Amino acid sequence: MKILVASHTYIVDLNCEKFEALAKLEPNIEVTIIVPKKWKPGGVQNKIVETKPRQEGNFRVVPISNFSQNNQGLLTFGSDIIKLLNNFRPQIIQVEQGVKSFAYAQLITLNKLLNLQAKNVFLPGGIFPINLNFLFLI
Repeated sequence: MKILVASHTYIVDLNCEKFEALAKLEPNIEVTIIVPKKWKPGGVQNKIVETKPRQEGNFRVVPISNFSQNNQGLLTFGSDIIKLLNNFRPQIIQVEQGVKSFAYAQLITLNKLLNLQAKNVFLPGGIFPINLNFLFLI
């Protein structure tokens, strides 16, 4: 099973441990995490983080160019994501971003356009009531 995870959360190695463990469960499970190449977390962390690629067995982290460096909702990945998706051909695409993130729409669209037929899983950053009126304005 090939699983693709997209999120700025996994620029931190510690946050990747659950997916590293998943990739070790069975030899046929491959996990690829795509993260922004550059990200400015904000708050007390005010420096831009430049993510490095890494691979351990069936687990890998792949930095992808991105268009927003500190806004979860505006995070979209550059065209290099297309080559990765075509080569990896995931069966599951999991996106973990803030509510209303463009990354959800981007990966749904690429899943369809590239005929990946992957299952989409979306995990918004917080569990709280939101107003989705903006979706009907588009």
